[in-house]
Amino acid sequence: MYFNRIEIKNYGCIKNFEYQFRFDSNGNPIPCVLIGENGKGKTLVLANLVDSLVEFKRSVYGEHIQETNEHKYFKIGSQNYINSNATFSRVVVEMDFKGQKNRLIDIMSKNPKQNISLFQSNEIKNAEKFKIDGFSKKVECALKKNDFAEFVSLYFPVDRYYYPMWFNKGNQNLYHTDEITDINSSESNIVKSNLLKEIKEWLTEIFLDKTVQQLQINNDESVPEILRGKTVLIPQENAMQRVISRIFSVVKGVPVNSPTGISRKSKMLSFSSSVSSCNDISQLSDGEMNLVCMALSIVKEWDIHHNAENLSEITGTVIIDEVDAGLHIDFAYRALPQLMKLFPKVQFILTSHSPFFLSGLVKEYGENVDILMMPDGLRITDLSAFGEMKKAQDLFVESVEELRQKQETLVKELADLKAKSGKVLIYTEGETDVILLEKAISKLDITDLGVEFITASTKDGKHSDSVLKTLLENLQSNGDVQDNIVIGMFDRDAKDPIKFKCEDGVDRVVNNETFVKLGSKLYAFAIPVPHNRPEVNQISIEHYFTDNEIKTLTDSGQRLFMANEFYKSGNHVDPEQHYNYRFISKLYGTIKIIEHQTNDYVTDLEGNGDYSLSKSRFANNVKDDVKGFDNFDFSEFNKIFDIVRSVLSGEGVLPCKKQES
Repeated sequence: MYFNRIEIKNYGCIKNFEYQFRFDSNGNPIPCVLIGENGKGKTLVLANLVDSLVEFKRSVYGEHIQETNEHKYFKIGSQNYINSNATFSRVVVEMDFKGQKNRLIDIMSKNPKQNISLFQSNEIKNAEKFKIDGFSKKVECALKKNDFAEFVSLYFPVDRYYYPMWFNKGNQNLYHTDEITDINSSESNIVKSNLLKEIKEWLTEIFLDKTVQQLQINNDESVPEILRGKTVLIPQENAMQRVISRIFSVVKGVPVNSPTGISRKSKMLSFSSSVSSCNDISQLSDGEMNLVCMALSIVKEWDIHHNAENLSEITGTVIIDEVDAGLHIDFAYRALPQLMKLFPKVQFILTSHSPFFLSGLVKEYGENVDILMMPDGLRITDLSAFGEMKKAQDLFVESVEELRQKQETLVKELADLKAKSGKVLIYTEGETDVILLEKAISKLDITDLGVEFITASTKDGKHSDSVLKTLLENLQSNGDVQDNIVIGMFDRDAKDPIKFKCEDGVDRVVNNETFVKLGSKLYAFAIPVPHNRPEVNQISIEHYFTDNEIKTLTDSGQRLFMANEFYKSGNHVDPEQHYNYRFISKLYGTIKIIEHQTNDYVTDLEGNGDYSLSKSRFANNVKDDVKGFDNFDFSEFNKIFDIVRSVLSGEGVLPCKKQES
């Protein structure tokens, strides 16, 4: 039995949805996948499809069905689901079985007396009752009990222990067993939950049902004497066991052997392949379990009345909400579509958010798949129009670009290292670090350190703590700094700790050490906390000057600002200084230097003017001895140079010198 058509009007977010299910040239059903953002009605469509299956089943078995408690509907009726811009909703679901039509018509109305004229008389179950309560659910079913043996009908909810708003919670205790409780009831439950529990005992029975083959051993000297001329029994896989092994093989992507160990009492069922094994099926990953259990549930359902040795003969309808939930990319792209292809006569109706699954589905089925964008049901033929696909492509492009830049940075830096053979190179996070360090060398008249300062940057000129960290990690992996000594110098204003796996194999946070050794002639350190700073975080190289020096005004009235100069509201703490910084919330309470950016700077209280100085202009003013910036105290920079001396002493470049406290 297959779905033929579904029509939904004014139900939830769905205003007008109509879909005619398609079949290929061989008469086999074409998979249908509903896509779209959350809240676009995907699960609402499935809810109505499942509700129709349950009601068709109820019309045959009466109230003796496992999907609902007696006299309760599977999908609860609520006028809250009528679209906010409408006064009624109408759902029509049609299924075909051997040329006979089965139809469910579900109508709700807020104004039933006025709305009843909108519907055909044969669509309302009880007109008088409808005029009073506004509900009508009419089932037209031609099925007989024997017909249910001719197809499978399964629904896999998105979460085995989550019940959506439309679900009638009076039924929730029914979804944990397939046991037959009444001689007139059906033998299984359409709604599948706790899948492993449902299939494991069935699987164990199948694999305990081993067949054996008699094998006559030749009476030959090449055969061990104990076996010569004997007849031995060789266990053989039966057809059903081969089917199940085939399903495991598709999921794993490699051939999987029959269980090597089976225990009926302890319920253990082990599998093995050329690349992995598990002592019991319950030890499979969530993704593997999801796929295996759904596929085997279809086989198990068919096995109740049929020989399930030929998967291509299994007929029916399988509805799966968020079919890609918990699946790795490979499972979504490769395994899931391949599993579906094992069941060509099964009508799959799915919801998905995964661009990888959709790509894999199109790869397997070509044009014989319908992908519908909700809530309107627009058929998508170009996957690039799918929002998640575009996001995935953008993310992929971004990631590839990031990797490309890292590679180019490494190539560039390695080329620079070769050109600078035999030098001491100190890489910094930013250009202003280099400017101020070189000025400090000059101001302090340091002659014992033959070092060169370089800004770690990408090919396109970007620089940051992450760029410096990537450079050092690449040099660690490459293991070749030529004849140079390479030292990475970090600020103390990083949001997250800078951590490296050091030469001795221990993970260390740079801020917690004087310096760390990353490899042969490769080091890193965080600038030490200056004497005049009680804070240990948010320290950048500008903090090696006093507050008065940092706040030096240019002739145009601009200067550096620190975040702790402002209230959380953005106003300056000194009422006589009429400054305002509207982005203070992300820096509030720190001594972090406020970066002057295009739309991110200090203004007056009315939001006018531009009073903040960039770090670059500040550093260049210091370098060029601009008036007011020409008499700064560089003594705190000795703390940095003493760390460099300690590194070089360990390398034998300088005599060992005790670091000053």
